[in-house]
Amino acid sequence: MKYYIIGPGGAGKSTVGKCLANRLHVDYIDLDDQYLKIYGNINADINRDGYDAYCEKNIRLFEQLDANNHTGIIVVSSGFMTYPKQSTESYSALKNRILNHRYCIRLLPGKTMHETMKIIVERQLKRGLGYQKDREVQKIRNRYPFYINLGAIRVDSQKTPGKVAEDILAHLQLMD
Repeated sequence: MKYYIIGPGGAGKSTVGKCLANRLHVDYIDLDDQYLKIYGNINADINRDGYDAYCEKNIRLFEQLDANNHTGIIVVSSGFMTYPKQSTESYSALKNRILNHRYCIRLLPGKTMHETMKIIVERQLKRGLGYQKDREVQKIRNRYPFYINLGAIRVDSQKTPGKVAEDILAHLQLMD
């Protein structure tokens, strides 16, 4: 079985994904981690080559990882689902395939945009990666309307990672 975890940065995708993979006894793949291993620092890449070039490389990397891993948890980069439609010829179909997958799990902490923004910005600033509050607020303002309207399974991720993983497992059991 393959599971996709999507959501904005700071939603808990990586932490919950690891916890869920351990509980399901399946492999765990984080697209950002794989990008770092192969290409290096994402921000440096974007600054050097531009956002569009980063999107294209990340899409190609996802396609390779997805094709080579038939089971497990795949954590998708926070902006992946919001890339420009013309990023690559295959992007729109790839995005639709992820969203229409039976086990596509969308993490969002909070029930409103304001609550979600507060939680995500706080989490992002605590990461120690040099994120700036104003930029993180703008990112979630831009991405929240998109993520809230996706058809994937929605799970509130403001609880502990273990509890969020339990909620996901309960949701998956109801589907079977």
